[in-house]
Amino acid sequence: MPARAVVVVDGEHYPPVVAAALARLRDQYDVVAGLFAGGAEKLRDPGGGTAALAGRLGLARLDPVEPRQPEPA
Repeated sequence: MPARAVVVVDGEHYPPVVAAALARLRDQYDVVAGLFAGGAEKLRDPGGGTAALAGRLGLARLDPVEPRQPEPA
């Protein structure tokens, strides 16, 4: 049984690039969930939220990381 893993999606890369990386990780790990650390501007539908992105990436769960400080001006 492969080791379980939680991934951090930083939002710097487009979803298809992240999906390809996750596909390679799944060769060695059981990717069970993810944390979304920002970069919503690259999403096709930013209003779709992390649930839509999780579905596109094949993740059962993708939780957003809330910033501790406001966005820079």
